[in-house]
Amino acid sequence: MGAVSTILQLLKLPDGTVKVLVEGIRRGQVTGYVHTDPYFLAKVAFIEDGNLREEEAEVLIRALMSPI
Repeated sequence: MGAVSTILQLLKLPDGTVKVLVEGIRRGQVTGYVHTDPYFLAKVAFIEDGNLREEEAEVLIRALMSPI
């Protein structure tokens, strides 16, 4: 399980690390891999989102936005 995402921005920091800003598009699950030189491609099956009531969605959004 994971998120099929689009890379919006790459930022190389002075210490050599890289920060990546991504935007999730859809949920998906990897079903297989294809070897292409020099990297692999993933075959992905999209997963349909379940229908949430508005109250359930609001609870989940609040939980995600609250500090740990």
